[in-house]
Amino acid sequence: MTTPSSTPLALALRQDVRSRRNRRRWVGCLAGSALLLLIAGVVGQRWKLDQLERACRLAKAEKRWSDLQTAAQGWTAWAPRSGAAWAFLADAAQQQERFVEAAEYLSRVPNGVPEELPSLLARCKILMGPANQPYLGEQACLELLKREPRVTEVHELLIQFYAVTLQRDKLRERIVEAIRLRRETPDVYIYHFFIDSLRLAQGPTLCELWLKTHPDDEHLAVAQALHRADAALHDPNSKGDADPTILTEMERDAVELLRQFPNNTNLLAFLIDEEITKGRLPEVLRLLGQSTDNAERDPRFWRYQGWVHFVRGEITEAEAAYRKALAMHPMDWLTLHRLAELLRTRGASDQIVRLENLVARANELRVKIRNLPSAKNPPPETLREIGQLARDTGDTLVAEALDRRVGLKKVAPPPKATLPR
Repeated sequence: MTTPSSTPLALALRQDVRSRRNRRRWVGCLAGSALLLLIAGVVGQRWKLDQLERACRLAKAEKRWSDLQTAAQGWTAWAPRSGAAWAFLADAAQQQERFVEAAEYLSRVPNGVPEELPSLLARCKILMGPANQPYLGEQACLELLKREPRVTEVHELLIQFYAVTLQRDKLRERIVEAIRLRRETPDVYIYHFFIDSLRLAQGPTLCELWLKTHPDDEHLAVAQALHRADAALHDPNSKGDADPTILTEMERDAVELLRQFPNNTNLLAFLIDEEITKGRLPEVLRLLGQSTDNAERDPRFWRYQGWVHFVRGEITEAEAAYRKALAMHPMDWLTLHRLAELLRTRGASDQIVRLENLVARANELRVKIRNLPSAKNPPPETLREIGQLARDTGDTLVAEALDRRVGLKKVAPPPKATLPR
């Protein structure tokens, strides 16, 4: 007689239970082994990354740039999202004077890591500086400002670049934006004051350097010539008026450049100023005829139109043109002077006294600024004078910004620059 537990069905059920238990044991063993392998892999990778980071830091401290490059390349291969790894690799390239390569590595720093903002800023500085690629630097600066518009150093780089290359419209736009965001440096107000006659001591050197990588660039060629001309006219070693021979040579150079760049507003402005000094109306009209629609946004050309109307006896049109110029650049001493000259013909004594006072103050300020050892950090008193002149001429943006800067108006500090993560 067979018992229920010894039937074939019961035996099969017991065998199935044992098989399932064995399978669970095997699965458990395999899972445990996989977990151990995973942990070992993570630990091994962490150990490897620590070794690479230590190697980078040691190589940098000992200035072994080739070894730093090797270690950093290994680190970026193991951890491509490590901002520090790309920063070390860029440092190695920069120290070996491979500046464009260094800038490229800095552009690969991933979004959201702590090294992102300083790396992108360093990239801008390298391209604008030792890489000798100012236009790539301009593009990098503008890209960074789209993401974080509150980086003071980037505004400063762009403003200096536009000032050196005499790109008036871009310079004005960037100055206004920096002031609006409260990210301007003190020299911004010097650039703004001289925006229609801006010439920089370092201009010839920087333009010559940048022309090596951009030999046919219009902005650089014209800016270099005009900076050199101004340096010759204001040579501190010369006595008395400028040498007529120098003026003739500068005009000849400008005319030659104008054949190459016939619509360049800076060249046209330089030559028109010379022709106005000589009182040659036909030449002024000829040069004005070469100007493009861009001149409509340039207060110098409205001043020239005012002079043409004044010489022709068209007083109403001349006054309208001068006031149009002053609406664009209220502190322009020469336009103020021309308007005062015009108003004398009308006997508007109250306005004349006011304008002559503004002209005298602006002229004194021009001389004072030119005699500063550097425009980088003008003294507070100079900034106060610019601010007061701005207020009295109706340049409200600059007046209010300088009230804030020199402490006449208390405001909270601007927020710190950060990149979104």
